[in-house]
Amino acid sequence: MGKAEVEEVELGQIILDTRNANRHTERGAYQLGESMARHGFAEAGTLDKHNRVIGGNHRAVTAADLGMETALIIDVDGTKPVFLRRKDLDLEEPETRALAYALNRVAEVSIDLDPAQVLADIEDGVDLSPYYFDEEIERMRAEYGGNEGQGGDGADQEDKPKLMVEEAKAKWGVKPGDVWRLGPHFVACGDCTDLTTWNRLTAVAQVIEVDGAFTSPPYAMQRKDKYGGIVADEYVEWFKSVQDPIKSRLAQDGSFFVNIKPHTDNGERALYVFDLVLAMKRAWGWAYIEEYIWRHSGTPGKPKRRLKNQFEPVYRFAHSHNFTFIPTAVQHESDLAFSKHGGGAMGRTQGESNPLADVEKSRGGAYPGNVLDFPKNDKMRGHPAAYHADMPAFFMKLTSRPGAVWFDPFMGSGSTLIAANQCGRVALGTDRDPDYVALTLERWVEEEMGERPERVLGGEEDD
Repeated sequence: MGKAEVEEVELGQIILDTRNANRHTERGAYQLGESMARHGFAEAGTLDKHNRVIGGNHRAVTAADLGMETALIIDVDGTKPVFLRRKDLDLEEPETRALAYALNRVAEVSIDLDPAQVLADIEDGVDLSPYYFDEEIERMRAEYGGNEGQGGDGADQEDKPKLMVEEAKAKWGVKPGDVWRLGPHFVACGDCTDLTTWNRLTAVAQVIEVDGAFTSPPYAMQRKDKYGGIVADEYVEWFKSVQDPIKSRLAQDGSFFVNIKPHTDNGERALYVFDLVLAMKRAWGWAYIEEYIWRHSGTPGKPKRRLKNQFEPVYRFAHSHNFTFIPTAVQHESDLAFSKHGGGAMGRTQGESNPLADVEKSRGGAYPGNVLDFPKNDKMRGHPAAYHADMPAFFMKLTSRPGAVWFDPFMGSGSTLIAANQCGRVALGTDRDPDYVALTLERWVEEEMGERPERVLGGEEDD
């Protein structure tokens, strides 16, 4: 009897299923984190031949959050059962019995299937008849589908509440080279490092310079299926081609925000992000203005080598110290609005031991600090790293005025564009992947209910 082939790969090589219908419950996420922190990885996932997850999305994410860095892949053809033998465990031991409960209990409480995604898969020809009664499917159609009685022919696609990647792609037919107009905003399907993409986008938008830029670029060796993956040692050199056109087109009083955090590599945080910040300042001449902390929830669990990942940095750069800064635009109502007695300026004076000794508190507008709370993400919509639109909207209001033009070189699912529309700015964006541009178009229709997107410049097949 031959031995099965086992391959050890970086956990980042496992590609998540962005159309996974199980959204998971908060309680299930907590239990899974606790189980894996206490007992380790004890239930195998299933991959397709391209390392894309068929089952085990949440386990892969939780493993990464707990600091696990590699995965074992066993090639099988489905003709034999596969068991993981844990040589460190004995079923007679109480801890192992607890793991047996954990495997079943996590599965029991973690399921929260997205009816819209279930219906979308049925419309795409996925046979779920063994797992749903006909009346269950009809109830879902009546409540969520907006297309009861349409059958499985994909009709009435625009009425679906949540179209994911394949549906959006089929609907919009985005091609490389396209430029789309969404109300006052423009998105180009192309590489942000290619001047041709820039020229097509800015010519159609009739824009000479932008007032700000915000992006969350692909992390080193992440999103390899969409962006090819950038080796950490080559990341700074690659990013130079990203920042070059931004630097040349950013207004002199504008700001450039970069949301990026180093991943872990062999138990340590990688250093390429710090190399990037140094290069932005020392090699490419940016003024390094500030580092903001985006604080969000992390996956619960017992720590092994590090605590749960609960923040990401947002680095702010500018041409010089003469940048636009409007803190009054981001004030929030608070009972702790401080003011100096007699109307003097707040702050510590020389020799003053307590700068708050001569202040009074009242209800009013308080200024935020540089540690900011935003939700972890928007509705994922088929994108693996969709940050919440509230984050770029905050920085747009802080560093620009209504009507300002903002650019995102990695538009993804369109959070920067949505943010600009919500706070009265104009967004320009690029993304080299037609699927992500299609997601942005669909999101615009679904969320904003504005003017329908229009292809204003055809792609490579039309030239």
